[in-house]
Amino acid sequence: MATISNQSLTIQNVNATTVSVTVRYSLTPNGDEKLLGSGFRENIQLIGDDPGTANDVVIFNFPEQGYSVNNTTTSVNRSRTRTILKSSLNEDSGFATTGAELSDEILARINITYIGNDPTPPALPQPTATNTVSGAWK
Repeated sequence: MATISNQSLTIQNVNATTVSVTVRYSLTPNGDEKLLGSGFRENIQLIGDDPGTANDVVIFNFPEQGYSVNNTTTSVNRSRTRTILKSSLNEDSGFATTGAELSDEILARINITYIGNDPTPPALPQPTATNTVSGAWK
């Protein structure tokens, strides 16, 4: 089974209305996946994280991308960056009793599937999440 490691999320201001969102992770394939030249598809979602998963909101979906490995692949380092509106990160609208804007908690969820040459039986890594980034975005 491939493993996902070093997953991270960064959010940086671009201007008054937009931010740059970068998701990074490494996928390490197992011997069968390397031998077969397995293809993988990544699905990355930005999630507004609230207590309990029932209240989580999908804020943004990165376009899906695929990639493959071969017998010389030790790991695949992935980095995806998109510029999005700050207002889309404002999933906890409102103000605290102090008058400060409520902080939003954002994480990225990474899910990997096979798109070709998958081993039998398939052994995909479990969906995983990045660190949580907190901020007040309007």
